[in-house]
Amino acid sequence: NAHYALGILYTIEDQPSTALSQYKLISAQFPHNPLAPYSLLKASKLKTDLRDFGGARTDLNDLLMQYPDSRLVDEASLHLAETTLAGGLYEDAGRMFEKVYALNISETSRCSATYGLGRCAYEQGDWAAARKWLSQAIDLMTSSGDWRLGTAYTLLGRICTRMGDYETASRAFRTAMDKQLSGQEYFDV
Repeated sequence: NAHYALGILYTIEDQPSTALSQYKLISAQFPHNPLAPYSLLKASKLKTDLRDFGGARTDLNDLLMQYPDSRLVDEASLHLAETTLAGGLYEDAGRMFEKVYALNISETSRCSATYGLGRCAYEQGDWAAARKWLSQAIDLMTSSGDWRLGTAYTLLGRICTRMGDYETASRAFRTAMDKQLSGQEYFDV
């Protein structure tokens, strides 16, 4: 428990390598401790922040293999898909998002899965699938005020432009302007 607390403190103090060593110590030396799966999840999130997508995927796969009955399985599965997407492995990420979507664990995970499926399809150039999934994600995000809503509308606008549906693209871009966008996205729109 002390190592886990130290990991949290080192994370807060922006010392990710020291925090990682504490989390990895728990999973290696105390695998039966109830905090072991949590330490693997924390370690994977730190590695994702450090852009070590391969290391994050390894930790998440370890969590899923060693602790299949953990309450973290749904969160770990979703994070694994998101990390895989961030690492540029779009086909693998798409399969993982499909699994999360099929599990239908919660509205939040379903929303993240549809958004992830839309992003994967977009990156692979499958405009019809990207449009389908992003439209579904937008429907789920609208009720929750999700921060990704502006990005989803921006991507939908790009997709509709590529598909020649300029009217829908224009509506999507106009809607995106009213949402939270990064400076680059705002400029692109």
